[in-house]
Order: sequence, then structure tokens, then C-alpha cells
Amino acid sequence: MFMGSARALTLNKVVESYKEKVLNNEMFKEQNDKISISNTDNSITTHFDLSEAEVEGLTEMDVVFNYKDGKLTYEYNGELKNEIDESKYLINSILANLMYYTIGDLNGYSEEQMQNTLTEEKTKSFTLDKNGIEISLLKYAPGLDEEDDGNFNVTVGFYFTKSFNLDINKFNIGEKKDHAVYLEFSEVVNQFKKDFDSYENVLELDCELSNKENEIDISCSKNETSTKVVFKYSNNLITYDLNSNENAEKQMVEMIVSNLYSELLLKSIATLNKYSEEEIEQALTDIYTKKVTLENNGIEYTEKNIHTENDDSVVTVVGDVSGVSNLKIDLTKFNLDNLIENNEKEKPVVTGEKCSEKDGLYFDKNGNSVSKEAYFESCGVVENPKTGLMIPIVILSLFGIMGISLIIKRKTYFENI
Repeated sequence: MFMGSARALTLNKVVESYKEKVLNNEMFKEQNDKISISNTDNSITTHFDLSEAEVEGLTEMDVVFNYKDGKLTYEYNGELKNEIDESKYLINSILANLMYYTIGDLNGYSEEQMQNTLTEEKTKSFTLDKNGIEISLLKYAPGLDEEDDGNFNVTVGFYFTKSFNLDINKFNIGEKKDHAVYLEFSEVVNQFKKDFDSYENVLELDCELSNKENEIDISCSKNETSTKVVFKYSNNLITYDLNSNENAEKQMVEMIVSNLYSELLLKSIATLNKYSEEEIEQALTDIYTKKVTLENNGIEYTEKNIHTENDDSVVTVVGDVSGVSNLKIDLTKFNLDNLIENNEKEKPVVTGEKCSEKDGLYFDKNGNSVSKEAYFESCGVVENPKTGLMIPIVILSLFGIMGISLIIKRKTYFENI
């Protein structure tokens, strides 16, 4: 849909985004104190403290991605002979997939697009020259058989990422990009300044814009009343928080000003993400009436109602004033698509191989094209959020290390299912 301008992706940017994906992942976020991520100019290392897992022979482990000449490489050389091997392999693979998702996200692809590429057929077609990708998957089927009305069994398996070589600036999965390539805060500042200079606010405020390395400040005054709105930047997030130390009248003034410039900031970021003026206007008309989330839209906000009886301010307002008191904008996930009318026709229903996924379509145990959720339910698999792994439900019940990884206590467990 949207093609971003070419930007050089740096190792530091990859590390920053990778940390965010790992530490906020559903499998890891409750155990952040057991995980540390560090990097040098030539590598990224994720260290796990497994001392409390009480698994013999596995007290700690490192997952390492090497970096050279713009390429990240990863390879797991272990075996799959026992429960320790299986657990280490799974943890390695999950992190490898998260790194794959990180590079894809920073290059402008959605999670769904990335998910659709983690199939044996797709990955075998990738080349380093054409796609900036070389990736090897290992299918692991521990022998889980699901009986279907007593007629036949369905063996459920899933893929480990065994190795990859990713060129972070040539990464291309062959689909249209979902959003602009990642935005640097400096680009947002430059676009916002441009829009700010041409913006005619209806309140005829006297406003000035200034910025620091990780901050945008807007100071406004009128009728001897002044206020300041501050947008802060850290770890891909732009945030705004209404000053809670002010009285109701001053909060009201700040809220009115912040609402104006929050909307302008959203427009600036949407422009950088290659949305048209018509699409931006349509999206922003509904942005405060339709539910947006940080995960789906890269936008999160909370509202507040302020009661004031002061009419000697930037504008004359007496009574209740409602507006945004807190705002978050994730530059790597910014997406207005669900706020824009979609006139695409529904795809025709097709059939395919039982319990399979191909070209973004999912087929249940009867070979019928179904939704992703119905596929998971029918074939006895669930999706681990943001890892790309399809993990059998019965395996998830064995998650033991720190609540994030699976430890297979007995190999015979699978044989007894």
C-alpha cells in the first residue's frame, strides 16, 4: 500500500526495536528481570537466567546474532536428542523469529505479511541477492495425532528457524509494503515544523515551536494567558501527558491547545507514512470515536473531562471541557487502515491441503478455507504472538521455564498422547 523513502537502517535501530519486541512479547514480558539484551558493533546477545527453572543442565543460555557489513546472521547448531535440546531449540527459534519480525517491521511490512512468509515454500524461494533473505526452517513434528471422527489422524507439527542471513537494508519479501519504512524522530520533527508553519489555528493563538533532541515544545499565549505542550520521544514512542500539577483552568487551556497540535502531529506522521490527504481527513474524523490501539494502530490515548468556570483564558470556556490527557504514538506501528473505508471485494473461497497455510489462506482439517482462528481451532494449534511459530496446544501446557519457554519433561509424553 505505502512505499517509504529509502533510509539506511542502522544496527542501533535494530537493537532498539528488537529489545522492545522481546521484552513486550507475551511470552517474555513477565520475566524481563531474567532477560538481558546487549550488543557490540558486531553482535546482539540475548542472555537468559534460568537458574530458577530447576531443570538439570540448563541454568543459563545465550542467543547470539552476528552482524557484519549490514547483514545479521544466526545459526543454531544444536541437536534434538533430549528435552534440554528441544527447549533450547525452541527458545532460539522464537528469538530468531522475533528478529526476523523486527527487520520486516522496520522495512515496512505488517505482522500478517511477515507471518505469511514463514512457510517452507516461501522461505525456500528467498535469496540474499533478490530479497536480502536466506533462511532455513526445520519442521518439528513430535507425533501429536488428533483423531478425526475415528476415521484418520492428523499429525500436527511446527517449524523451527534453524538459520538465517538477513541484509537489513535489502530486506524484501516481495509484497507491497504496509507502511512507510521506519521513521526517525528527526524526520517527524521536520515534517511537523513544515505543517506547523502553514497551520492556521482557529483560535488565533500566538504559538512558537522549538525542539530538543528527543522533544517537541509548543508554547502558546493569548490575553496574557500562556501554556506549553510537550511531546516527548523515546524508544520509537512519541508521548504527551497533560500537566497534572496545574489547576483546572490551566489544564483546560493546555488541553485545548494540545488537542489542536496532537491532531496536527498525527497528520504529519500520516503524511510521512504516505497516506493521502483524503485518507488522513477520513481517518482523523473518526479517530476519537472508533477504538484505536497501540498494537493495531500505533496510537493510544486516554480522555479526561475538566470542569471550569473561568472565562478569562486563551478562549472563553465555561463548564465542561473534554479532551485527550495522554497520547502515545508508536512510529513503527502507525496505521490508519481500519479508519479508512475499504471497498475491496471479498476473496473467493478456495480449498487446499488439510491443516495447511498457503499464500495467506488457512485450510482446516477438512481442507476448507477458513479464518486463521478457525484454522488454529480445527488443527489443534495456537499462534504465539509475534513469533510466527505455530505451536501445538498440548505443548503449550508444558511451558515451564520462567513461564516463557517449554520444557519437555519426558520425551515419552508425546508418545502417549
